[in-house]
Amino acid sequence: MQKKITYFFYTVSRGYSLPTSFTSWLVCFVYCIGYGGDYINGLIALIGVTFAHLGANLLDDCIDTIFKVPKQKCKTEYLDKGHFTLKFISIACGIYFFIAAATGFYLFLLTDVKVLIIAAIAGIIILLYPRLNHYALGEAAVALTYGVLLFSGISVVMTGVVAFKLLLLSVPVSLLIMNLLYAHSLMDYDFDSLNCKKTLCVRLGSKERALNLFSLIGFIAVLIHLVLIIKNILPICAGIIVIPVILYYLRAFSLLKNYIKTTEHKESDFMNIFKLARNVSMVYNLLLAAVLIIK
Repeated sequence: MQKKITYFFYTVSRGYSLPTSFTSWLVCFVYCIGYGGDYINGLIALIGVTFAHLGANLLDDCIDTIFKVPKQKCKTEYLDKGHFTLKFISIACGIYFFIAAATGFYLFLLTDVKVLIIAAIAGIIILLYPRLNHYALGEAAVALTYGVLLFSGISVVMTGVVAFKLLLLSVPVSLLIMNLLYAHSLMDYDFDSLNCKKTLCVRLGSKERALNLFSLIGFIAVLIHLVLIIKNILPICAGIIVIPVILYYLRAFSLLKNYIKTTEHKESDFMNIFKLARNVSMVYNLLLAAVLIIK
């Protein structure tokens, strides 16, 4: 029973993706604490963020299955093999979203209507994500939700306002999240192209062009980070953060370049690149949070 619960949470609900949203939340939390923010509200918000993230993961699988959207076999292997039924997954998805919504409503009662507005926008984006992905907006939608909107929401529940400087900090965070999803999409290029899924990568026309955009997004994220230092929004010591980010990106670029050149891939190849791209975002967020604590 314990193994099945662990499998459901970590693999089916894709709990392994939670560090991305958690570390983004951590940056907001540390920043707001530095300005006298309500840490209890911040911790409650983390509950909402966690369950909204898990719900979004399951919703994507439910929509793909119900509408028979072409998908990679491994994505819903748990349904194909009968480990869980679509009904069970739908109920679990509903429970996740109910907890997230209840958390948001509770925070609204403690703060003001801005929380509901931000949560509503995020909810709409999550519901429309499968469709947005066909219009090359999937990566940007996720980046907006778990970057800019998350930062705005945490800022409101902890300080009562949307802090402009915090929004500026959310830009490189959002771009790194975008590139995490983009790397995933790039590895699915052949499959998506074959099944007429017009993702951003597919619309670029070739895997080589798509790979170049991966590099460009990473470069822009680093550039904006450096601009934030020049403008004294971040302290000079924050400059050291770009070193591991660049090293991670060089490694990710190399692995992606080799991946798109071959047609036969192991699932471990996919997961290694995904984890590397995820680690770029995580390491950046953790180091940024550390810099904000020191500041």
